[in-house]
Amino acid sequence: MISCASYLRKVLDPSSLTRVTRQIAKVLNNQQFDAIAISGLSGLLVGPVVSVTMKKPLVVVRKDETSHSSYEIETSLPNGVTWNYIILDDLICLGHTVERIISTIGRQFSQTKCVGIVLYHACCINKWVRNSDESFPVFDAT
Repeated sequence: MISCASYLRKVLDPSSLTRVTRQIAKVLNNQQFDAIAISGLSGLLVGPVVSVTMKKPLVVVRKDETSHSSYEIETSLPNGVTWNYIILDDLICLGHTVERIISTIGRQFSQTKCVGIVLYHACCINKWVRNSDESFPVFDAT
């Protein structure tokens, strides 16, 4: 019996993780972006593999303030430089994670822009309504 949350099954198995990251790279192959933003456990499993595969820097946004670190964001990207990023996430239901990633990055790196979202577990965006006029594509890599 497998003991993990259903959304992690795809990324805990090495052959499945390979398929998922290849599909994400395929979906993003012709997209223009400078970095990959992630959050949470599944993002930390998928994001670094895609980052290395695509040769794009990683932006890790912490989930909350209960961390051992005082940094909300971990990245090698400099502040004061314009860069566009995509968000990798397992799914979107209500959009709280995506909104938190966008607002956290925006607070600390004002010259950045989210240019897309890639979902790699389930495409569940019917309940999510953006709280801003800014729009960007959502790619399904499931």
